[in-house]
Amino acid sequence: SLPVFTNDNTPWSEINSLNAGWYIKNEYDEIKKTLHKISNLTKEELIEKSKNAYELAQKYSWEILFAKYKKMYDEV
Repeated sequence: SLPVFTNDNTPWSEINSLNAGWYIKNEYDEIKKTLHKISNLTKEELIEKSKNAYELAQKYSWEILFAKYKKMYDEV
């Protein structure tokens, strides 16, 4: 349930579209601006991002990934 703060050198752009954290350009000004936004979040905004981060993380649970890989290998 921890919102993610990462940059566009990672493959997780869906973080922004799902409001599960911050996916930003790897530039000093962007990092500075985003850290300022984070420090000014309301409790409600943080709770919302935390819920969304938890839901996003569930897509990558072992049970779900195992089922996808098993299906892929079965098809091969």
